[in-house]
Amino acid sequence: MQPDADRRHHQPDPAQIAEEDTSEHRHLQRSNPFTFFERQLMIRAALDDEGVPAERVVFIPFPVNLPDRWRHYVPSEAVHFVRVFSPWEQTKVDRLRELGYCTVVLDPGAAKEFEATEVCRLIAEGGTWRELVPPGVARVLDERGLAGALAGNG
Repeated sequence: MQPDADRRHHQPDPAQIAEEDTSEHRHLQRSNPFTFFERQLMIRAALDDEGVPAERVVFIPFPVNLPDRWRHYVPSEAVHFVRVFSPWEQTKVDRLRELGYCTVVLDPGAAKEFEATEVCRLIAEGGTWRELVPPGVARVLDERGLAGALAGNG
């Protein structure tokens, strides 16, 4: 699959991304260098490598900072799987549960080993990053030219 010629047109709608009290950076473009579609491809590749059948998982983009709109995107029976490493992720869990969505916290209490921003920095600087991501993620980054794009070569 070839990367889009101009990825800027596929970034999240800036009008839908808002600052959050529990995160200093999630609303910044540099914190979201990949499109929803690209992130979905990475997650699907990692799940595939782990043997999770594709038909067991559905990805639904929705404006996480606008709970009043979720009913237009997310079925009430959807199960949300979230890892909590910061107050921002806990805020998401709390919002989902407050509106009655089944929410499963994966690996509760687990410590984050590294930041995604560190991986992006390493890619951009030509550093060693592949051992920090699942093999499927590295494949997607390579196949779509995303590592080169972060490094300024794509």
